Amino acid sequence: MAEEGKLNTDRQYPVILTQDTDRVTPASGVPFGDVTVEYSGEGDSSTTSYTIDATNWTEAGSGQYWLKMGEAEFTAEQKFEVTVQASGVVNYNFAVEVREQTVAEMLDEMTRLNTQVEMGATYKNASDDFVIAAAATRGGQNIGCVGASGYLKKYDGTEVFNIALSETADQSWYAVKNAPGIESNELYYLQVQITPSGGQLLDKTTRFINSVSASGIA
Repeated sequence: MAEEGKLNTDRQYPVILTQDTDRVTPASGVPFGDVTVEYSGEGDSSTTSYTIDATNWTEAGSGQYWLKMGEAEFTAEQKFEVTVQASGVVNYNFAVEVREQTVAEMLDEMTRLNTQVEMGATYKNASDDFVIAAAATRGGQNIGCVGASGYLKKYDGTEVFNIALSETADQSWYAVKNAPGIESNELYYLQVQITPSGGQLLDKTTRFINSVSASGIA
């Protein structure tokens, strides 16, 4: 099974060295100066040497080592073959499947794309209260978040206010901001930023026109 690699990125790869006398006994204490590493990409007719030093060769013990490489070596999305050699030990070979994103990153991206920001707001001229409600949803259900903020801006980008939202019992977020001076029949933009638990910051912006005594947006 191939190791997972990321395009143009250094990662740590496990290396297990055994003595060549019996091919079983762990080979401990192999210094970087005794190690030769070569690699090749899919279909290459020759290998390329990789320079080993103290920054990319770490002994974990019992014949186990960590080899750091990839930033300048794995420059294409394809398979690579790596060979580690040293005097008195069995050659260690492993394959690396290199992609632009790791599996974890692809899963995070899929989760992010399946997560939506739902928002709404109401402004009441009588009390100058601007009410914001928001939630991050996935599959039609609210999901847990670690924080949310609302921003109201004029059409020219001038910020009217920003406010942190508080979480409610159903995992939605809510805030009331007293905001006198919001003009009738003027265009505003309301932006909500919300961060799902363990996820990336999401945001959504919508237009708001205060045209009646109690107006709402969704």
